[in-house]
Amino acid sequence: MLCFGNNMNVFGTLPSGKEVFEYTIANSKGMSLSAINYGGIITKLFVPSKNGNIHNVVLSHSSLDAYINDTFYIGALIGRCANRIANASFSIQGQSYNVSTNQGNHHLHGGAKGFHSAYWKIVKKQTEQGETLELQHTSIHGENGYPGTMQITVQYTLTEDNELVINYSAHTDAPTIANFTQHTYFNLSGNSELNILNHEIELYANSFLPIDTCGIPTGKIHSINELCDSKSTLRKIIESGTPQISIAKGLDHCFLVSDSNKNELQKIAKLVSPATDISLTVFTNQEAFQCYSGNFLNNDFEKHAGICIETQAYTNAINEPSFPSVILLPNNIYEKKTVFSFS
Repeated sequence: MLCFGNNMNVFGTLPSGKEVFEYTIANSKGMSLSAINYGGIITKLFVPSKNGNIHNVVLSHSSLDAYINDTFYIGALIGRCANRIANASFSIQGQSYNVSTNQGNHHLHGGAKGFHSAYWKIVKKQTEQGETLELQHTSIHGENGYPGTMQITVQYTLTEDNELVINYSAHTDAPTIANFTQHTYFNLSGNSELNILNHEIELYANSFLPIDTCGIPTGKIHSINELCDSKSTLRKIIESGTPQISIAKGLDHCFLVSDSNKNELQKIAKLVSPATDISLTVFTNQEAFQCYSGNFLNNDFEKHAGICIETQAYTNAINEPSFPSVILLPNNIYEKKTVFSFS
C-alpha cells in the first residue's frame, strides 16, 4: 500500500476508478482502529490483552476486492435501515414505498447499494474523547427506493479507556426511515481461524423478537428464556436445539434493550474469550440489538468465525405499529451512540 502520512494509506481502486483510502487512529494503550472510505468498513481493530500481546479482534479481508465481493457485510456501516424490511415495502404518512429486494422478496441492510457500499468522506480529528474518524455521506432521494435526501455523519473514536465509541447522526428533507448499525464481526481470540463457540456471552435483555424462516419477526415479543440462557458459552447456545435457534442455525435474533426509553447508555452484552482473556462489553442508547453468530459465513471465513452485536431498532419496525418508530422527520435529528469497551 502507498502511504501518504497522517496514518492514511491507499487501500485499492474501485471499478469506477475512485481510490479507496485506509485511515488509522490509536490511543496510548496499544489500541488502534483502521477503516476505509468504502462502506465505512472497519478493517482492523487491535486490542491489548493482559499479557501485553496485541490482537486483531475483528474479521478482516486483505484486499479491497474481497470487501467489494463480500456478501456478509463484514465490518461495514449499515443503513438506511439495518436488518430486514418484510416484503421490501412500507408506508409513511399514508404514502407507500417499495425498496429494493436483496434477500428473497425482502429488503436487508439498506439494499444491495446501501451504506455498506457507499463512498464515504473521512476526516481524522482529535476530540476530547480521543482520536476520531468522522465519516460523512449523502443518501439521495430515491436511493434504493427510500424517500428523502439524508445527510449522515458517523464518528469512530478511540478513548484512553480502550473504548470504541460510535456516534451516529442524520437529518432528512422528507420523512424517511433511519435505523443504522455497524456490522463488525468480533473474534476476541485474535485468530479468525478459530471459531467463537468457546466465547462466553452474557446478554442483558429480558426479551427478543421471534422470527419466521425468512428471519422476519412474527410481531410478537417473547421471553429470552425461550431462546437461550442469558449467560452461557456460544457453543451451548448454538447447540441447544431450541426451535428459534434451529430456524436461524444459531443466533440471528433481535434482543430488546431494557429502559431504552431513557435514551441513556445501557449495558446490553458482554463477550469474553478464554484464549486471550479479552472481554468486550457493549453499551448503547438504541432500542434493540441483533446478535448474529456467523451462521452462514463461508469462503474466506469458517462458519461461526465471528459474532456481530448490531445495535439498532426493532427489526421490521416500519411495518409493526406496536414497535418503536423508525421514522425520521425533517427538522428532527437522528442521534444514536454505541460503546464497545474492551478490558
